[in-house]
Amino acid sequence: MKRNVTKPHLSRSFENWHCQSSVRASPYNYVLSPEALENLECRNWFPPSLLPFLQNRHIRNRSNIKVRLQACYLVHFLDYTNVLEHTVVNAAIETIAHNKLSVSFDSDIKVMAHMIYKDEGYHALFSALIADQIAHHFDAPRLPSTRLEELNSFLKETHTAYRSLLKFVIGFVSETVIANELRNLSKHHLVATVERMFKDHLRDEAKHALYFSYCFTWLWPKLEEREKDFVVRALARVIQIFCSFDERWLIGNLLQCGLPLSSHPCIVRDCQHWSINRLILAGSETVIAIRKAGILDIPKYRDALEKAGLTHG
Repeated sequence: MKRNVTKPHLSRSFENWHCQSSVRASPYNYVLSPEALENLECRNWFPPSLLPFLQNRHIRNRSNIKVRLQACYLVHFLDYTNVLEHTVVNAAIETIAHNKLSVSFDSDIKVMAHMIYKDEGYHALFSALIADQIAHHFDAPRLPSTRLEELNSFLKETHTAYRSLLKFVIGFVSETVIANELRNLSKHHLVATVERMFKDHLRDEAKHALYFSYCFTWLWPKLEEREKDFVVRALARVIQIFCSFDERWLIGNLLQCGLPLSSHPCIVRDCQHWSINRLILAGSETVIAIRKAGILDIPKYRDALEKAGLTHG
């Protein structure tokens, strides 16, 4: 079902921001107790069903390795989130708040942008707080995100005339994808502090996804054709980057867990469908906004996005 995100509906979702935003409602509520770090009989650090490599025959019956890989993946996910919020999402917010696009948004949309900017800073903070605690306990490696490196490379190779527009597109994809991802993460029983953090994060990101969906569908018809051509090319590449699996992270952690090199290829192969599944699972909000904007009604744009897997849902 297509959700028609009208401006009044969007405004209502932010009217209680001053008391409902996680930075207001859950300040510094993310300290892991020694018990949480030690007793994991009934809880997980990250949903095992979302980490297909855990079911590989070299791993599935080794509980200590499974727990460690869950924890290390959570650290990697939170480190990625930390940098993403500061350098990607807030960069997109700046394009709206400070008139860096070819079309200016209304003043109330800019006010909401400032609210989101503050939210994202807090999301980065609590991601860092939890990641540091878990990484210290498990001596987890802090590896740079391949996904972020690819996004940065895309930005650097993009002509300056389109760079702000690309930042906006990346923010739009990021926020619509992460809202669905957090929705799914929040359905699982995890370590209590981690579960609470995901639910607090989702409470904010559900509003942010509505915001970026509205901004995207409002902006699209006002763009020049050359800008629309660029947006579609950017969407195709950005969604694939956001749905990619970090094989470098996996191999680095398999080595640290002491798994033999001969086992690595088949463990990596178990993740081959991860990107497709992630797109189906997390990309529906993005697709809804793209459909609502009418992009898929234009054959050349529909064909380009079909190749990127962006026309499902």
